[in-house]
Amino acid sequence: MAAGPLVMLALARDNKVEEIERLVASGVPVDISNQTALHIAALWGNLEAAAALLRLGTPANIRNTSQRQAKLQRDVRAAAAAWRPH
Repeated sequence: MAAGPLVMLALARDNKVEEIERLVASGVPVDISNQTALHIAALWGNLEAAAALLRLGTPANIRNTSQRQAKLQRDVRAAAAAWRPH
């Protein structure tokens, strides 16, 4: 699979923290416009992926262009607040 923004979204959806970290290390941005990996992680309830994206530099208040922006922002904040490292 080619590395890029859409791959980052899929990895966030699938809660693949190590792969997310590898992509970021290779230069793929965490702040993808339109639909962000952080929003996808929160939408799917993947707290580990959301926490990794925040740790890797995704702003907690990042916006997307979806009409569901407000709900996703709440989901991201809730996921970040609820996450506890193992």
